[in-house]
Amino acid sequence: GALVIVLLACALVLGRQAMAEYLEVPAVRVPAVMGYPLTQAVQLLAEAGLTYQGAEALLDPASGYQRRDLSVPPGTVIAQTPPPGQKVKLGRMVRLTISELSAVVAVPSVVGRTVDQAERLLAEAGLAAGRRTSTHSDAPAQEVIAQEPPAGAVLSKGSTIALLVSQGPWQRFTVVPALEGLTRPAAEAVLRLVGLTMPEAEERYDPTKPLGSVLEQSLPPGTRLSPGTPISLVINQNAGFGWITVPDLEGLSRDQAQQLLEGLGLRAEQTGTERSSRFARNLVLSQTERAGLAVRPGSTVHFVVNDYRGAPPPQTQVTVDYTETAPLGRVTMEILDFNGKRQEDLGALTAGQRVNRQLTVRGEYSIKLLRDGVLVRQFPIGP
Repeated sequence: GALVIVLLACALVLGRQAMAEYLEVPAVRVPAVMGYPLTQAVQLLAEAGLTYQGAEALLDPASGYQRRDLSVPPGTVIAQTPPPGQKVKLGRMVRLTISELSAVVAVPSVVGRTVDQAERLLAEAGLAAGRRTSTHSDAPAQEVIAQEPPAGAVLSKGSTIALLVSQGPWQRFTVVPALEGLTRPAAEAVLRLVGLTMPEAEERYDPTKPLGSVLEQSLPPGTRLSPGTPISLVINQNAGFGWITVPDLEGLSRDQAQQLLEGLGLRAEQTGTERSSRFARNLVLSQTERAGLAVRPGSTVHFVVNDYRGAPPPQTQVTVDYTETAPLGRVTMEILDFNGKRQEDLGALTAGQRVNRQLTVRGEYSIKLLRDGVLVRQFPIGP
């Protein structure tokens, strides 16, 4: 009989412990939700296994769960009870207080309105016109063509709306580009690009300037003209002899140099080889007739080819940063390093356009920027 009583007592104790463990609710820490929008705060509470007082009570202005605070967007949680970090039972309700919703308005659309109409609409909605930016467009002058924030956004009363206002269409004119120093084909291409024309050019000879280049233009760069206006040019020519300008061969391969010279009506002759670590093997190291020299057709241009057989120099990363200053021009970048001469076409640039390039070069290098074939900037030789 005593044994039965002992067994019943043990079963009762174990049963109570099991029931206590079953009924015990685990504790969780309250997350920090202040500063979050209401929807995000509710999600954080749900992820922690907690609840809140409900949207109906929270969004009722008379419930006391809203407080005016213009330092944060409307509907932002500005207080919570219990505070962040406190341990509470799973499923506990956390009371939230949010910034007042009654002081918000929906932004009206003012695109397509005049500035005066837009300001009136914004004022009627409890808002104001803020920063105003203007630009040319197909819309009439003084018409709003964009707004920020857009229509439909919810803001506090008294907020400002930035407006982008049309200045009307661009006037139909073009600007005379700088042409002096360009070759005639390059000058013609630039004039076509800006909508101007060139009648038959006058020819004059100036031994100090490259043959075939523009010596003068009838109107100075920057002049505003109607499209189609003709521009007269003076081209450097010597009709009696037909001189040819010797090109720069440095850094070209032997075959490239020969093809270039023969294409200009000149002859190519290699006079020997030398060894220099400046260029790779089989690249032109020097030339006897300097680049830019005027010679007669059929003349021979002599050059020396590199026979370097050593290890190549290390690579270097360089940055080319250039901002165009001319009204318009086609810019080419010419890179000369151990691997020879190469070019990169940067395209037609207008004043104010910026080019930033990261280049990998090997050994000594030089970088030239040419606008329509004319040198405009040369970066220092390095390293």
